[in-house]
Amino acid sequence: MTPKLYYKVVTEGLDGNLFSYTMECGTFCKYAKNTWTKRPENCGPLAVFNNIKTAVNFLINDSRDGKIKIKYHIYKCYIHESKDTYLWDRDIQWHTRLPPGTVLADKVKLLEEVEIKRS
Repeated sequence: MTPKLYYKVVTEGLDGNLFSYTMECGTFCKYAKNTWTKRPENCGPLAVFNNIKTAVNFLINDSRDGKIKIKYHIYKCYIHESKDTYLWDRDIQWHTRLPPGTVLADKVKLLEEVEIKRS
């Protein structure tokens, strides 16, 4: 059986490395293509999207002018789904209202970048 594909939004650092779009546990998680990234210790799960449309809508809705900036990327990914239902940091619930289409994961493996229209 082929694993289900999900979509991860990442940003590219000045050093060319890929990092989580938002901070998890007060830091940005570092991602690498074809490598499993585990959620940080003492921290809630990693967030991905269930389809490309919800990932793109997240970027558009999160921008101030409705345009996707070039520094953000969307990757197809595999996940190990989390049993958690919200994002947390050191036992503090900090994000319970997640964007539509969010799926929480304990591990994420980036596969290939999805080409998206840039503004």
